[in-house]
Amino acid sequence: MRKMIMLPCIVMYGLLLSCSSGDDKANSAQQENLMTDEAGNAVNFSLSTSDMNNALTFCIFGTFCDENGRQAEAIQYEVSAWTFSGDPENPQGELLYEKQVSPMIITDNEDGTSEQSAEPLCLNLPDTEEEDQYYLEIYYGGLIRSGVITDEQVKALYVGQDRVDYYHFREGNCNLPDSPALL
Repeated sequence: MRKMIMLPCIVMYGLLLSCSSGDDKANSAQQENLMTDEAGNAVNFSLSTSDMNNALTFCIFGTFCDENGRQAEAIQYEVSAWTFSGDPENPQGELLYEKQVSPMIITDNEDGTSEQSAEPLCLNLPDTEEEDQYYLEIYYGGLIRSGVITDEQVKALYVGQDRVDYYHFREGNCNLPDSPALL
């Protein structure tokens, strides 16, 4: 039996718009607006078309590598996002998301054991006609990444009109760079 834990998601027109986990009140309020389409995707019908035109979906997925380079999914990392202030010494502009926890799936096995697996954390970032820059902080035990990503880097993660690839961070002894790198 497969159970979803902390995974309120919004999917519209085949695009994953957001998955977030935060406090229970926010999740309850968000889930009230969710309906499920034929494919089982959560769909938030309260979003307007203009909301979609002014936001970019940015999904994050993490990998942790042990001292031997063996990879495992990073589970329950946190992400905070701001607009970039333009000042590298004080990069936090307007707060967009504060310590959003990545969703996970817990699979209960028939033998009484369970397994945890990660899901990408997706954020909706404002998209204006100007170049947009966002400052991110990623926590996994402590602060492991911080930096700026541009709207062009986010748009480069789109694969056609029905799929959004994710920013992939690699923590530990992975010997591979993040994709794309934060500036």
